[in-house]
Amino acid sequence: MELSYFLFVGGLSALVSTLGHTVAWSGAELLAKRGPKEGQVGLVEALMHLVSGLGLGFIYWLSWGFAAIVAVPWWGRGLAFGLLCWGLLAAPVLAAAAASRGASARVAFLHAARWASTCLIVGMACAWTWERAS
Repeated sequence: MELSYFLFVGGLSALVSTLGHTVAWSGAELLAKRGPKEGQVGLVEALMHLVSGLGLGFIYWLSWGFAAIVAVPWWGRGLAFGLLCWGLLAAPVLAAAAASRGASARVAFLHAARWASTCLIVGMACAWTWERAS
C-alpha cells in the first residue's frame, strides 16, 4: 500500500469530520437560540485536525491496517483504531487542558466530541481504504 493514499485519506477525512461536526454543533446552537461562539472552528484548529489526520493515516499505514485483527470487518478495524487513538492520544490531552484552563463542561465536551469524531472518521476511512486496495 502506498503511504500517500493514507496521508491523503487521513487529512481529507479529518477536515470532513471537522466540517461535519461544526455544521451539526452550529445547528444545535441555532436551535437552542444561542450565538455560534462555541461551535465555530478557527483556521488554527482546522489545521490541527488536518495535521492530526495526516499523522493518524501514517500510524494506520505503519500498523499495516491492523492486519493482525482477523475475522473482523473493515469497519470494526476502523472503529477499534479510532477509539484506540482517541483514548491514547486525545483524551488525556483534552482532560489536562480542561483541568488547567478551568473550561466549562460544555466546552470540554465540545472539544472531546470533535476530536473523537475526527479519530473515528479517520480510522474508518483508512480501514476502508486498506480494505479496497488490498
